[in-house]
Amino acid sequence: MIVSCAGLVAGCSSSPRVPDEVRVPVPVPCVDVLPARPMLTFEELAAAPVFDQVRGLIVDRARLIVAVDELRAQLEACRRLPVDQ
Repeated sequence: MIVSCAGLVAGCSSSPRVPDEVRVPVPVPCVDVLPARPMLTFEELAAAPVFDQVRGLIVDRARLIVAVDELRAQLEACRRLPVDQ
């Protein structure tokens, strides 16, 4: 009987260790502020001559290309963030 009680007590003292901290990846936004929409000149040229409208479209296309490149750079930076941040 004493041997069995000693075995039970010894079994209780060797319980598994509980971790102090558990790291769980939590998604966080990597961009704090959304970039502003580029101002398009074509929207203001509805009543202008066709030549001015086409020139406005060319300017707007250049602005949109720059804006898309900036957005792609931000997305690429977000994609490369380490998971355990």
